[in-house]
Amino acid sequence: MTRKLRVGVIGAGIAARHLAGFGWNKELFEVPVLCSLDEERGKALCEEYGIGEYTQDADLAVCP
Repeated sequence: MTRKLRVGVIGAGIAARHLAGFGWNKELFEVPVLCSLDEERGKALCEEYGIGEYTQDADLAVCP
């Protein structure tokens, strides 16, 4: 059994492309947090891709 990698995405501009790729490989990746200074764009991506946490602090985007 393969363990999922937890990925924190930083930057809502390029994030949509990364999130699409992670979505194609859901059995390999989990994205629990998105970090972006653009709150409107970041929160919209969280809603669209089912990401549970939005932050503007990159230190909080670390996935243990």
